[in-house]
Amino acid sequence: MTEKTVPILKILYKSWLWIVLVTILCALLGLFYSVSQVPPTYTATRSLMLRTEIHDAEYTSQSANQANLAKNYFVTVEKLIKSPKLVKEVNENNTLSGLTVQSSAIGISYGENSLIFKVSYTENTKELAEQKLNALIETFSKSNTIKQGVMADDVQFIHTQKACDTVENNSHVKITVIGGCVGLVLAVGVAFVVYLLDNTVRDRQEFEELTGVNVIAYINKEKPKKKK
Repeated sequence: MTEKTVPILKILYKSWLWIVLVTILCALLGLFYSVSQVPPTYTATRSLMLRTEIHDAEYTSQSANQANLAKNYFVTVEKLIKSPKLVKEVNENNTLSGLTVQSSAIGISYGENSLIFKVSYTENTKELAEQKLNALIETFSKSNTIKQGVMADDVQFIHTQKACDTVENNSHVKITVIGGCVGLVLAVGVAFVVYLLDNTVRDRQEFEELTGVNVIAYINKEKPKKKK
């Protein structure tokens, strides 16, 4: 007697309607949950340009309008802006206004061959995101923490953009896709479990696989079509 094989494609084809319906239902539930329970966040962004001048044995008063010099110092500036020391300084400067900046909400991006970099801050409301970003930029533009950390004679941040670009972030698509994937896995799993628990011999081929006996003839369970 041969072992019972699982016809995967046959099971999927037979249960395709069930799988599609469960997948769509779970995706809709995920969308509903995202819209009703997950509030959006807002990311405010401003662009600045780094300008620094160094005097040492290797560089003779090279200015930062050279992109290779900027590439060396952008990584350092990124770490300093997110450092606990600078964040603490920002919060101390804004004690009266009640603004509290967190390093985890700060984002910095820059290109390889550009002196311009972007600083962003993410919050639950548009107003808070813009206020905290402006407070952060105002503080580090004047702070000695940046200048001492960069180890340059002259560090300047030129404000190429004074108004914030603010975008709304939501998780609708992400949670909907996750819900659909969960529904798909669940529906396929149920279809296979139902098949494995069903002991019915479904067709001639399955009977031969189970018994090892060749079937000479069999009665079709389907009712014959009536003649007109």
